[in-house]
Amino acid sequence: WENHKELRFDTVDSLRTYEIVSAFYTEVDPTGENGEFDYYNYNGDVSDEDFATYAQNIKAMSMYDTGVEIGNDDRLVTLSTCSYHHENGRFVLVARLKDVVTKE
Repeated sequence: WENHKELRFDTVDSLRTYEIVSAFYTEVDPTGENGEFDYYNYNGDVSDEDFATYAQNIKAMSMYDTGVEIGNDDRLVTLSTCSYHHENGRFVLVARLKDVVTKE
């Protein structure tokens, strides 16, 4: 994060820039027995209370204090990949939409 504070998606019609909100290691717990935070269950429209829980958890788990605050109206992207620090481990990156440039 210290060297890469943003990520960019370049598509046919636009260039989108996102600023990193949180980066953390976790594990997927399909049984629900380990009490892990299920970051992947927060998508689409969620209640203000659920969003506050999500925001609190991703900040608490973050490896860095990015200083980027999020609100329920922000457009977020979550990238997740396998990590071998633990069985069913994941490395997760959450970013907030900062800018959209439409291509002509």
